[in-house]
Amino acid sequence: MQETSADPAVKTELARCFATHHALKSFAVDVRVTSRGVPMLRSVPMLRNGVVQIALERPGRLRMEAQGALREAGICLLVASSNYIYEALSPAKTYRVKSIPADGDALTYGLQNNEILPLPFFSQLLVDKDGLEALLKEYATVQMARETVIGAPAQRVFTLERESRRVILRFDEKAGLLRQAILTQGNIEIREDYRGLRVNPRLPADLWRFVPPRGFRDEDAQGAAIG
Repeated sequence: MQETSADPAVKTELARCFATHHALKSFAVDVRVTSRGVPMLRSVPMLRNGVVQIALERPGRLRMEAQGALREAGICLLVASSNYIYEALSPAKTYRVKSIPADGDALTYGLQNNEILPLPFFSQLLVDKDGLEALLKEYATVQMARETVIGAPAQRVFTLERESRRVILRFDEKAGLLRQAILTQGNIEIREDYRGLRVNPRLPADLWRFVPPRGFRDEDAQGAAIG
């Protein structure tokens, strides 16, 4: 870990964006994931493209569903509610249920332990208590700029760098909501675009009911049959 070199005004503005996300009662967004390059390190996630549909509601409900190549790579559906997380895995066409630790929260546990979104920033913004501090300790320099495009809301752009790694986070300037995250490391670039944001919507209760995709079987039942 290292101390970040950043102007206090930059830290204050970034803290405002974190506070905005922590204050959300419910949220829905489509995240388009695009990537390029060849991963050479285990620390770099597998490169897959697609869209992840996310809906969440505090204090403890989460739904994440992948489309495109992301859907075929691993977990394609995650539903976290009450004391359980349900996951459907595309390669094996199975689903499983996991208990959440007694001191855990379904929303927090689901975001921190999912394999659907390749980058960690969404979790850091929404549920990680020390997300901002961890981010500032990880990157040696943080810079901020204002970006304007005709016909679009102004954005705050934060550039975080350390050695060979660079992160760009774009937030809506007025609302303080994440619009884009880009990680560049070596020849790898992973980009998440956050679209169709719905802030504090009334979400239907059936979102939190896990229904296995057609043709998927219970992982435990399949294991018992094989044994």
